[in-house]
Amino acid sequence: MTPQNAGGALDPGADSPQTIRDSEMDIAQIIVDTDDWVREIERAYEQIQSVGESEVNDMQAAWDDVNGGELPIEGILKARKEEIGYMESRGLWHLVPIEECWNKTQKDPVSMRWVDTDKGSPGKVEIRSRLVARDFKGSDKDRDDLFAETPPLEAKRLLISRTATRRRDGRMRKMLFIDARKAHLNSRCDQDVYIRLPEEAECPEGMCGKLDYWVYGFRPAGAAWEKLYAGKFEGCGFIRGVSCGVVFYHPTRDLSCVVHGDDFSFSGLEEDLIWIRDLMKTWFEIKVRALLGGDVSDDKEVVILGRIVTWTENGIEYQADPKHRKLIMEYFGFAENTKALTHNGEKEAIRDEGEDLADLDPEEATKFRGLAARMNFLSLDCPDLQFPVKQMSREMASPKLGSWARMKKVARYILGRESVVWQFLWQDEPKYSHTSGDSDWGGKTNDRKSTSGGVWMIGQHCIKT
Repeated sequence: MTPQNAGGALDPGADSPQTIRDSEMDIAQIIVDTDDWVREIERAYEQIQSVGESEVNDMQAAWDDVNGGELPIEGILKARKEEIGYMESRGLWHLVPIEECWNKTQKDPVSMRWVDTDKGSPGKVEIRSRLVARDFKGSDKDRDDLFAETPPLEAKRLLISRTATRRRDGRMRKMLFIDARKAHLNSRCDQDVYIRLPEEAECPEGMCGKLDYWVYGFRPAGAAWEKLYAGKFEGCGFIRGVSCGVVFYHPTRDLSCVVHGDDFSFSGLEEDLIWIRDLMKTWFEIKVRALLGGDVSDDKEVVILGRIVTWTENGIEYQADPKHRKLIMEYFGFAENTKALTHNGEKEAIRDEGEDLADLDPEEATKFRGLAARMNFLSLDCPDLQFPVKQMSREMASPKLGSWARMKKVARYILGRESVVWQFLWQDEPKYSHTSGDSDWGGKTNDRKSTSGGVWMIGQHCIKT
């Protein structure tokens, strides 16, 4: 019977038996398809779980997570085994039931991942694997307890300046560079933090690791490391900086220190440098990278934060990181034989002035911002780039076609200027430091924006521009 309403008319909202049967068949088909989909996922998961070590060893290469490119799988397996062995020998965690993690934190243990990279030089592969926590930022804000300081670049230059300045007793300082290995693993974890251990740790089923020391990837690890070494420095007589908490000075020994993460740079007399080196060996596992000085047995060059520091007859030289200039040249297609810059294989085309005001498409805008940021980083060590790079930085919010032309002008300039070397000539201790500054008020004609600049000198040494 055809459904009718009370007045005898057809009810358009009612379903016929045939429609109901068709709907039931559709639902049944969806259920069948869903079951097939679930079974496919289960089979795929079982295949992944069944991949044994022999199949992994059959792989020829893995991916470099930092630099890109392929890495030999044998080196990856060896590096991961060494890292797990080191962590277990240090007692960074102990095993507890996963149930304890849920009882105390009301969530699953933090997952971990491997970061594999080649730390070697060209022609020499040196694979390093790090086990890193996936500690994602939550909804918490204003977490000052997570803050770990980074020294300003002028702190390193000030250290070089002190080394190139004779003491009042006529003696010359030297520089010591120390790297604390696996720095973040030295700090004790005083919180209830649980991690899921990787397969290489051979953790029993139903168990997880509870941290006794922080590991890489956790947000509090950096601040905990800073608190650890700062406390040890202050305990042996160093005074910690007020405006910057990662610079230190020992007034009795006239020993200065700047810390950048796990890199320690010192300036002082040789006997005091040996004292702090031997003391740090009792605190951490360290590597002495260089002892720069004027003696024949001293090192004459070291690379620190990508900058090349060289001890010469006339003083100490500080060269900007050459990597960024090279990457900028490669992007614009520098052709060495013609001394011209090309882009996508073609010489720069001449456009109408109206085209310069058109917005870049999103992909090109992203590339422009990336190169502008790289030039901005390069300008930290290149005073000659600071003004033009400042102009480009103003265009990062809404880059135009004309922005590329202005960036290429800067690229052509650094093509002819291969490097920037700061010279810290030998000098006697000056009585004063001095600064100079100037401003160009409303100097940009189209928007009347102003530009200010300055320089800070200690004697004949330039510290900051």
